[in-house]
Amino acid sequence: MPGSFGDLSNLLSAFDENSLTEMPSSISKLATLKELRLMDNKLKELPGSIGNMKNLTSLDLRNNLLESGPKSIYELKNLRFLVLEQTDSISFRAT
Repeated sequence: MPGSFGDLSNLLSAFDENSLTEMPSSISKLATLKELRLMDNKLKELPGSIGNMKNLTSLDLRNNLLESGPKSIYELKNLRFLVLEQTDSISFRAT
């Protein structure tokens, strides 16, 4: 996985079924991304910078190892679909 996503700013969907264990904080550089599919990976946490992805409307996190998420998830005002199926007890803290 590259450490920078600056050249991928117009992607629509990415990163499902790749056995990813972490996402770099540079993911937030995908400013125009509307759909982010991270299903069927091995993610244990999301970077706090995910809250900078203001155009995100759909986030699929199913079948990962997540236990908690960053409070910045509440900054995703355009998010309409958040899929958490088959993800062990995950919580997003408001404080």
